[in-house]
Amino acid sequence: MTAVLDTPAALLVELTALGIELQAHGDRLRFRPQSAMTAELVARVKAHKPGLLALLADTETPAEDTATPGFGSGVGDVLTATSYTADEARMLADAPADMRAAVESIKRVFPGAELVSVHRTVPERPPMDAAVWPTGDGTGTLPAGVADLAGKRDGWTPATWRGRLLYLADACAALNPDRAAELRRAAIALTPGLVEAFEERAAIMEHDAGLSREDAEAAAAADTLTLLKGTK
Repeated sequence: MTAVLDTPAALLVELTALGIELQAHGDRLRFRPQSAMTAELVARVKAHKPGLLALLADTETPAEDTATPGFGSGVGDVLTATSYTADEARMLADAPADMRAAVESIKRVFPGAELVSVHRTVPERPPMDAAVWPTGDGTGTLPAGVADLAGKRDGWTPATWRGRLLYLADACAALNPDRAAELRRAAIALTPGLVEAFEERAAIMEHDAGLSREDAEAAAAADTLTLLKGTK
């Protein structure tokens, strides 16, 4: 069983992520909006009151309705005019709410932290023809025969095994088209970059062309595999 971290700092981060602003007024804590606070959250705030007051001690309480330039002054705001420099406010002016909340959490816990830049890193997509062994989640919706064919083989890489599957599919296509379709479907399961294109093509062929699901997947597999380099 995984233990849940329940500390003043963790609670402050959680409240900020929920869009709840917590302020220290002397030895009292105030929060807004009240509608966002549940009984459980209120109880935790009370339990961690000394620690929360210590964390917020270096944050000057802003005047009512004061807002950081570039942000609205609604009750859901978690950014205060005294928390950020003018340069930081400009950097965050067009940032999405989740990013602003994450920055606010860091500034609350580490008051001296300086914001240098703001950007969201987009993970680089692997090449369309990149081959990997499917995980348990990736094989869960596959037919049993296809999942077995796409399973990891000792002595093979995902790419070389995919090549073998495609070779076998071409070899048996004329005599056993059903087996060829199964082999091609397994090759697609080894190629994450093709899965979405395959599913889209299969759906179109099933619903627009009126094919059975089995025939639609067979046709879609052959069509989708032409996207692989060197595969015609």
